[in-house]
This record gives sequence, C-alpha cells and structure tokens, in this order.
Amino acid sequence: MSIAMETKGLGVSHALPMVESPFAELKAKMAKFTLRFDAFVASGREKILRERTEFAKGIAEDRETHKNRTKQLEHYKTKQEEAHSAIEKERLEKAEVESSIAQFSTKERSMRDSLTLFQRQIADTESAISKRRAILAAERERLAKQKNKDEPEVAFFEEQLGLRIDRLTRRGEDHIRIVFNAVNERDPEREYWVLLDLSKQDYEVSDSHPNIPPQDMDRYVALLNETRNLRMFLVKVRGWFKRYAAANP
Repeated sequence: MSIAMETKGLGVSHALPMVESPFAELKAKMAKFTLRFDAFVASGREKILRERTEFAKGIAEDRETHKNRTKQLEHYKTKQEEAHSAIEKERLEKAEVESSIAQFSTKERSMRDSLTLFQRQIADTESAISKRRAILAAERERLAKQKNKDEPEVAFFEEQLGLRIDRLTRRGEDHIRIVFNAVNERDPEREYWVLLDLSKQDYEVSDSHPNIPPQDMDRYVALLNETRNLRMFLVKVRGWFKRYAAANP
C-alpha cells in the first residue's frame, strides 16, 4: 500500500520511464524532406516555366528571324534576277553593237573599194578624154588643112558642074550633101543630091534623091574609093541624074 501511494503521489510522468520514439524523428525528417522537395519542385517548376518562356521567346525570335531572312532571300533573289536580266541585256546590246560595228566595217571597206574603183575610172575617163581631145584637135587640124585644099576645088566644081556642097552632121558623124542644079532642062531649079559620108576612111553614100539604084551607086563609090578622084565621081552621078531627068520629065 505504501508503495502504491508513493506512486500515486509522484504523478503519471514519474510513474513510467521515458522511452525515446523514432517516429518523431522520422516525422521531423519527413517534414524537412517535404520542405526541401517542395522547394525543389517549386524551383524546378519555376525553371521549367522560365525555360519554356525563354524557349517560346526563342521560337518567336527564330520565326521572326526566319521571316526576315526569307524576305531578305526573296529580295536577294529579285536582285539576282534583275542583275541577270541586266547582264543579259548588256550582252545583247554588246552583240548588237559588235554586229553594227562589223556591218559598218564591211560598208567602209566596200565604200573604200568603190572609191578606189571610181578614182581609177575617173583617171581612165580623164585619160580617154585627153586622148579624144587630142584626136579631135588633130582631126580639126586635118579638116582645116583639107578645107584649105578643097576650097579651090569645090569652087571649081560649083562653077563648072553647077552644084552646091552643104556640110551636115548626122549622129555625130560628118557628111556633105552635094546638090546638083541645072540638071533638068525643063526645070533647071530642081535639085538632085547625094549624101556623102566622110566619117570613115572610105567614102560611103548614105542617101540620094532621086534614089540611085544600088548597082550603079556601088560602082561609082567603089571607083571613088579606088581612085580618090572626087571630080570623076561627081561627073558620073550628074550624068545619072541627067539621064533620069530626061526619062522622067
């Protein structure tokens, strides 16, 4: 009984010996772990959110960069096409200019050759003109001398044979028309004539009135060229005209 009372008087806390509980320590550790885990999770979540934000920002920046670079690429492509177009245009213009230069060079050579040919032709023409002038001067001199010789003989023929000599030019060639008068006794004023060509070495009769038949005229002209006796030729022609006038009153 005394023992019980003593025990009762000490209280409950002194009734049993104190025993340390591992649960309290574990609970404390769990609480600390929970705090550290929550802090870790919060830190991780914050990091993830920050990285996500930064990633989204980077994606947006990359998209903007890609957009800008795409625009720059299109711009550079346009510039490249313009440059290619300008180069092609310059190439075509260069080819056109080179073609024009080649054509002008060809024309220049052709004109130079033509000029050389014209100069040679002019020189030849001038030489031919000089020769022709010399020939004409010699011919004028010869005709002047022949005129001086022929004038007395012509005057004799006109007086003795009753004729007139007219100098004519046909197509640039010298002719004389010998006109006979007093052939027709019934009509002394009627004229009979022959046209004598003097442009060649041998005499030729171009025409006559009335027309002397070729067989007679050829014989008279052949005798004239053989003998160079103009008086004999005129006598024979006058005789033919007289016979014609008598037969054709």
